[in-house]
Amino acid sequence: TIESFDGPMGGRTYDWLAPLMGFGPALLRRATHALPFEPGMRVLDLGCGTGFLSLAVAERVGATGEVHGLDLSPTQLARARHKAAHAPCPLTLHEGSMDELPFDAGHFDAVVSSFALHGVPPAVRYAALDEIARVLRPGGFFGLVDWSRPRLGLKGLLWLPSCVMAPHSEDNLKNRYEALCAERGLQRLTDVYLDS
Repeated sequence: TIESFDGPMGGRTYDWLAPLMGFGPALLRRATHALPFEPGMRVLDLGCGTGFLSLAVAERVGATGEVHGLDLSPTQLARARHKAAHAPCPLTLHEGSMDELPFDAGHFDAVVSSFALHGVPPAVRYAALDEIARVLRPGGFFGLVDWSRPRLGLKGLLWLPSCVMAPHSEDNLKNRYEALCAERGLQRLTDVYLDS
């Protein structure tokens, strides 16, 4: 199954719960400052949900930039469309799957994704990574914000059971994303630990 956050977990409820769980707008703004965005970039946000990361990216690329968000969930996209009216640059939202992107090769300066890849089956995840490599222009970058194996400490111990029981969690638990991206011609530029 693929997490699509429709129904009672989507829209306004998601916007309320995500910050309480630690992956709301504040964390994603911090994440965008760890990435080499420049004004005027064209960026794709995969699994954009209600638009937290899309809006943070829009702030970084400014009025001359362009952001596209893609998500499976009509509920999440409806909420994102409501918020997109306040974006500082064009923010276009698309309903679709991250493993079949409706964009030409080399179309984007950057692709980002936050807390979406871990929620899809491995076959979809790997196809999505292939698509990311395809739609990036030469010299572009992919910014991934997602959970990894929890570090030692109280917060890590509290999160570990949830991480272990999450479906499709093996790539996250074993921190495999660098190797998976390298198989597709992407090299790690930076790795920033944002939160427990």
